[in-house]
Formats: sequence, structure tokens, C-alpha cells
Amino acid sequence: MTGESELAIKEAFQRAQKGHNNKAKLVASLKNTYNKLEDKTLFHEEFFRYLKHAMIVYKREPAVENVIEFVSKFSTSFQTPSTEGGEEEDDEEEEDENPFLSYMFNFLLEVLQL
Repeated sequence: MTGESELAIKEAFQRAQKGHNNKAKLVASLKNTYNKLEDKTLFHEEFFRYLKHAMIVYKREPAVENVIEFVSKFSTSFQTPSTEGGEEEDDEEEEDENPFLSYMFNFLLEVLQL
């Protein structure tokens, strides 16, 4: 992964730990970085490497809760608002178009199996 985007991911996670940062701006900045990348696989690996660090803390820490909140907001930023009365076929197509969410669910399923 390029140093620039790696730094952006690391910096976003570091800033997300602090409660006084605006998570919406962090999400927008990181999503902008994500959208510029052609090969998103490296982004996924780095992003979830940093997430693993937060997931190994087993007690309630404000910094960890802030990171988890940031990750949830970033993840949900990929979900497009659904229209009511939409068909199931449309939902299946959206899943294929969202590699980040697919990677997220696969990652979480792997963690649960451990």
C-alpha cells in the first residue's frame, strides 16, 4: 500500500481514539481516500489490521469505544439508502458492488470462529 493512504488510515484511527474529533469528517476523509484507490484490497487489509488492535481490549475504554464507533460509521457510510418496495434482486446487486462491506462481514465471521 502506498505510504500516503497507509498514513491516512493510521491517522484516522489515531484521531478516532480522541473523543473531541469530528467522526463525520474522519469518515468523509477516509472514504475519499478509499474511493480514489483502484486496488482496495490493500486498504481492507490495513484497515482491519488497525481494527484488530481495538478489538483485543476487553474492558471498556473510551478510546476503544471511539474507534469502534468510527468503524461503524465508516462501514455504514457505504450503505446506500434503500427505497421501499425495492426488489430482492436489487439488494443482491448492491452487495456485489460493495467490496468493503463484504470484507467486513467476512472478517467478523472469521473472528467469531476463532
